[in-house]
Amino acid sequence: MKFAYLLQSETTFNARFHEYSEVQFETSLMKDHKKAAATVSALSGLGVEWLRPFTDRLLSDDEYREYSDRTSAQERRRIDASWGFTNLLATLSKGEEGGFKGITALAIGYSTASHIQHADFVGVSLPSDREARSVENRNYLHLSHLGRLISDVFSMLFLRLMAAYRFLGIDEAPIKDAMAALDDLLSPMLEAQCKWAEIEYGVTDAPSGHWCA
Repeated sequence: MKFAYLLQSETTFNARFHEYSEVQFETSLMKDHKKAAATVSALSGLGVEWLRPFTDRLLSDDEYREYSDRTSAQERRRIDASWGFTNLLATLSKGEEGGFKGITALAIGYSTASHIQHADFVGVSLPSDREARSVENRNYLHLSHLGRLISDVFSMLFLRLMAAYRFLGIDEAPIKDAMAALDDLLSPMLEAQCKWAEIEYGVTDAPSGHWCA
């Protein structure tokens, strides 16, 4: 996603590359410095050598001051927000060449994964919801999820390729041909989603162009 954002336009490339490779890099070093300092303080009873993995991450006072002075805290927050997932989706969907249409559909999957990763109440409830389903429903749901995991890898691959081709002005036809071929390859996996939709919602008539049609 960030690769596509970086290569979205020649007019924004230099500024975004600076933000990504310098400002965000230095911001990360400062954040890691604070975490390493807290760890060293918490483990102060260990010998110096045992703390080296953490003390080696500490910045000198001059380094920290240099990074802090180079970019204001307000500007760092603005840059961090611009590279956040929600803004990446919104920006990529509106870019040149009509943007990447449909990319905002990735938001719900990201949100679900975030619930699981952070173990909030939604996240910890998902396994219970799955186990409460019938065996047939659960099996097709599991297969659907596996198919989605595989297809998402290819979706991100094609996103990166499309971004690079557009940035370099290369004909995108070969990528589109590969995407069509991939649809045929993944169709057996996607059939599980169609079967699950039938079990869960009683859906039997898919719209034209849908893989269940």
